[in-house]
Amino acid sequence: MTPTPLPSAFSGVWRARAQSIRLAALDLDDTLLTPGKEVSARTQAALEAWVHTGRQVLLATGRPPRYAKAVPDFLRDAPMICYNGAWIETQGKILYRNDIPAADAQAFLCRILTRYPDQWLGLEADDVLYEPRKSRPHFDSVVCDLRTVHKPAAKIILRPSEMAPGQEAWIRNALPAGCIWLNSVQYDICQIMAPHTDKATALAWWLEANGMSFAQVVAVGDDTNDARMVACAATGVAMGNAVPEVQRAADFVTADNRADGAARVLESIVASDAGWRRDVSDMEAGRILTTGRRARRGRTVRKNA
Repeated sequence: MTPTPLPSAFSGVWRARAQSIRLAALDLDDTLLTPGKEVSARTQAALEAWVHTGRQVLLATGRPPRYAKAVPDFLRDAPMICYNGAWIETQGKILYRNDIPAADAQAFLCRILTRYPDQWLGLEADDVLYEPRKSRPHFDSVVCDLRTVHKPAAKIILRPSEMAPGQEAWIRNALPAGCIWLNSVQYDICQIMAPHTDKATALAWWLEANGMSFAQVVAVGDDTNDARMVACAATGVAMGNAVPEVQRAADFVTADNRADGAARVLESIVASDAGWRRDVSDMEAGRILTTGRRARRGRTVRKNA
């Protein structure tokens, strides 16, 4: 469906929706961050205005914790869902983990490397990347024989471009029971995670722990790992650069990350809530947000034991 312009931030429909929102759950890469991996001046101002109203920000990313913290100082105290939902941390304190058990991860790695000894794999465990050979010069990692690593795994990483025909199917069949296989459409990466690991499940845990619910959340994202979080939030927003799966799951589609799409969402909610009457020519011209069609709401989220 071709998106249509969203009503003004000051319309009754948008104002009623904005009144209940207390938390912004925001993806990092290609959402909050520019293509240069920075927070723009406009986005920083929007985040500061958002927090000034008493609302909260939660970062939800596929990044490991060490790289999730590579954000401006004013965001580092925000709760962070990392590893696509396998880890939640706040101010250096780990609140939640959902790892692949060490024995299962080690057995899986041994099976793959026995059949495909030259296969590159990455093992993320305890906020450390273990790999058989250096894959990216700017990544911090421990180079070792992965078959000797006995640690619970936040995720195991492979690259589709390095797999021979039929190899992906074989590896999928070797997955530990219930583990999730997540392909990223936007990057050359597939990620294997423990059962029930995703951003929505981790966010559900955090919301319950903090006396909140999805009814109070606006979620913004762009890639496949954001789709369920966007679908579960009372207000789900896809970036203009989002993959189709996320756009189908969303209530609204905003501008892309080159045009401060995430900032525009926060600005619209804050402006509607405050009833500000500053210049809103961008809003009235329909350049702030456009409506999308949500495929399904999917409000029920399985909670980890």
